[in-house]
Amino acid sequence: MDRKRLFDYASVRPDLDALKAAGVGVIRYVCELIGTKVITKEEADDIRAHGLGLALVYEQYEQRPLEGRAAGHADALVALAQGRAAGFPDGRPIYFAVDFDAQPAQQKAVDEYLGGAAEVLGIERVGVYGGFNLINRCWTNKTASFFWQTGAWSKGQESIHANMIQMTGINPQVIGNVKVDVNETRQDDFGAAFLSDTPRAISDAEKKCVRLKIVDPGHDPNGPVTWNTLWWTIFRLLAYLNK
Repeated sequence: MDRKRLFDYASVRPDLDALKAAGVGVIRYVCELIGTKVITKEEADDIRAHGLGLALVYEQYEQRPLEGRAAGHADALVALAQGRAAGFPDGRPIYFAVDFDAQPAQQKAVDEYLGGAAEVLGIERVGVYGGFNLINRCWTNKTASFFWQTGAWSKGQESIHANMIQMTGINPQVIGNVKVDVNETRQDDFGAAFLSDTPRAISDAEKKCVRLKIVDPGHDPNGPVTWNTLWWTIFRLLAYLNK
């Protein structure tokens, strides 16, 4: 197959004409912690207008996938609502980031997390981002259908199951006047939606969910106060004040 390049970035906004000249698509974020990291409808429309494909990844904080099925279910609800709000079609997958060197002993928790996401999206729409071994374990356990491999923790190996590879050794690169990460496709279908894919209309209830969804079901209310729990408290307060 002809390998194509995509670019992932968080809060920065590169020049899309420059990205179009260098590749075929972008990978953007959906996330519970709403802010500049999360894709908006206006941004998604601009990406599509430039003829670029759009893939989505959910990432909240590093260890989130270790919090099991309830966390995966809740995160997929947010991902679904925010994706729909941005015009992302229901037929396309959403990747869930395992952004650390996940070990075999942690795989059960990761599988449970992805299983929770599948309860919302269907297993055919669940993608996973991670290192070589994590990708292979998820493929073997059938807990994801799309696989985005990072070069980190992969020791130069590439999984035959990867739909795309994040080219860690050459990242980041300056394209469109900002630093972005470069990815290459390894399969014809790498999970992106293009202009020809018809988005589903978002309901008023889903719009409210995008704005007010701030519950963290993976948090133990009797556990220690951490930066994560402080963030949840702040967002609950903001949600209450904006009702």
